[in-house]
Amino acid sequence: MRNLIVMFILVLLAFSSSAQEPRKLDLSKAVASFQKKILVEEQNATRLKAKLEKTDQEIDSKLTGLIKKLIKARDSNETRTLIIRNKKKIISDLEKSQKTYLNEKSMLDKDQAMKEVPEIDNLKVWINKKINKNIKEITTVADSLAHYREYYDDDWRNTYNDRRNVKYADKEKQRIVKNFEKQTLALNKKLIELDAVHDMSESTSEYMDKCIKACDEVKEVNTRILLLEHSMDDIINGGNDGSKVGKTFALNLDREIRKETSEIRGQLKSFIYTFNLYKRSLVRKNKLNNELKILNRLNK
Repeated sequence: MRNLIVMFILVLLAFSSSAQEPRKLDLSKAVASFQKKILVEEQNATRLKAKLEKTDQEIDSKLTGLIKKLIKARDSNETRTLIIRNKKKIISDLEKSQKTYLNEKSMLDKDQAMKEVPEIDNLKVWINKKINKNIKEITTVADSLAHYREYYDDDWRNTYNDRRNVKYADKEKQRIVKNFEKQTLALNKKLIELDAVHDMSESTSEYMDKCIKACDEVKEVNTRILLLEHSMDDIINGGNDGSKVGKTFALNLDREIRKETSEIRGQLKSFIYTFNLYKRSLVRKNKLNNELKILNRLNK
């Protein structure tokens, strides 16, 4: 609004001239001023994007390292439930991250100002990739909890600790599968809503744009449904719970997980904060570009 007021004043000043010598409208200074503002905003957006990518890579690197170590380990009589509790903790943190990314995706879809920003499609692709990667990570850890079919035969060779942990793992797997089923149901409802767009009788260019965007979203929703279905199948029918580890290894891994997950939570907060700053920067840049186009037309 402030930029529009300034533009209006500049136009009035450019029109004000003596009655004897009317002069051509000259908005070159205003154009130069807007170009400078756009350059500053572009540099700001570039800086924020670089920070986002750096934080994102750091989070991925730490998570990948923790998951690789954790899925190779399995509780022994010495560690009792320490490994399986840490696996559940990682799954819980991943589920919280997924909710955060889904919330950001929802806010992005509802943000009217962002809909006019050229970069919005790239941002949606980025967030969707984060959500899908998150589902795969949850599945990987859940798959490592234990086989469903193991240790239920009361064989004397299978210790009480083994049987207890597998029942505990079984319960956790069922919870995750139920959560994935809820997500799949919600996505199928979303598909019905998107299909309704094609049933409209409009033939305007605006309607065609809606159809194109709806088709893109249908592809993304179908991709996620397929991913969730495969993930549920892997969790139910698969399973590789690693090798039994000793108490020292488990305690060291426990300390590492506590430290790394604490840092990851802080980095995720930083990521979301920077992501929102980046969105606002893109909105400001887009607004300045639109106002510059108006000035250029007036300056011809």
